[in-house]
Amino acid sequence: SNRTALPEVVGNAGVLVDPQRIDLLADAIVRIVADPAWRAGLIEAGRARAAALGWDRAARAYLSLFSSLTPVAAVR
Repeated sequence: SNRTALPEVVGNAGVLVDPQRIDLLADAIVRIVADPAWRAGLIEAGRARAAALGWDRAARAYLSLFSSLTPVAAVR
């Protein structure tokens, strides 16, 4: 689906279609089945995208962000 957060998560590693357009979904499925080179490219891109979105990487990014914050003075 090309709705909600899926485009951000998928990036260029998948096929995004309007979920209301069954014809476009069918076309995408046919292309994936009929075009092995394109399918292989999507698989490779998907693996790279999944590696970029792992929990370890997210945790390190948050730790870095929180470590860089300056403590706020206590409010009296």
